[in-house]
Amino acid sequence: MDLRKEVSNANTPARCLRIANYIGNQRSLFSELIQIFLTDSWRINQRAANPLILCIKNSPDLLTPHISSLLANLKKNNLHDAIKRNTLRLLKDVEIPKPLRGKTAGICFELLIDNKTPIAIKVFAMMVLSNLAMQLPELKNELLIHIEDQMPYGSAGFVSRGRKIIRKLKASV
Repeated sequence: MDLRKEVSNANTPARCLRIANYIGNQRSLFSELIQIFLTDSWRINQRAANPLILCIKNSPDLLTPHISSLLANLKKNNLHDAIKRNTLRLLKDVEIPKPLRGKTAGICFELLIDNKTPIAIKVFAMMVLSNLAMQLPELKNELLIHIEDQMPYGSAGFVSRGRKIIRKLKASV
């Protein structure tokens, strides 16, 4: 299967599932899909995101060797919002390795705090931070403060997710 060609045509759930099934838990094919995700246009990035998400649901450990590359990509200037959103969507479902937790938290807090960040990106950043806060309790208070500060100005989606995360964080104290 020509993975790049398949991804460029992956505009239906059935095609995304076919790509994910083809990759399975083969690290080399998953790495190839990650490279397509990181190097092609934002449209191809969006089409690669869904098969990646399906692969990660079955084998979350496939993403671990690529987290550093994903974080480096997030730091690029003029990165399309779709790429940021899709990257955070991938990161919300995996355990971040200890050496990368600080960097991940820093990037996510930057995105959460920035008033220019679109709501969907803020929500995914919040979700990643929430997961990190379960492993790094020192993040809980800072995350609570930032979420509560933005609640009065947030969209319905932000407020809904914010409330769930606040409950989760307060319950784990």
